[in-house]
Amino acid sequence: FWRPRTTLWEALRAHEAVWVKVRVFPHHALAKLRPEFVPDTSLVVFLDGTNTNFSVLQSRPHEIWARFFSSSMKDDLRYAPSDCFETFPFPEAFETNPALESLGQRYYDHRATLMIARSEGMTKTYNRFHDVNEHARDIELLRELHAEMDRAVLRAYGWDDLAERAEPRFLNADTEDDHTYQGRLFWPSDF
Repeated sequence: FWRPRTTLWEALRAHEAVWVKVRVFPHHALAKLRPEFVPDTSLVVFLDGTNTNFSVLQSRPHEIWARFFSSSMKDDLRYAPSDCFETFPFPEAFETNPALESLGQRYYDHRATLMIARSEGMTKTYNRFHDVNEHARDIELLRELHAEMDRAVLRAYGWDDLAERAEPRFLNADTEDDHTYQGRLFWPSDF
């Protein structure tokens, strides 16, 4: 999202909250920003602060799209809104999808609670999320909620057959050719 500063200020004040994403970050993660905070230029701002929008944008289908259409810096995703947000085909009528609403809220609330309880930010949380040796119950629940949210997004597209088979795996050099997804909990390339 990019507009002249006055338009951004007006837009931010008109919303209760917006979603933001760090432009260059090793993990695909969105956070909520309330209008009293000023977004840094390193953030991408999504004005639709609904949980349905969060579910779709935080999902693996959107991450795949973003990694395909954006560039990278080192191995970090460099999110380009003009390439991967403006061109992204959102599911039809996703804004009123109750599954996306409730799962987005559950995922976000659990992640926020986990981060507060552990005094950890996004980087440490998602490093643990993608660590095959991490078995803490709060992280395992975050993984489960993410997988549920991904399946709901796939169903919103009408891809029920994919939703039934969508199981993320810990990928490594032996199980995944694409280095982008190695060392991560993600869907294998053949999926």
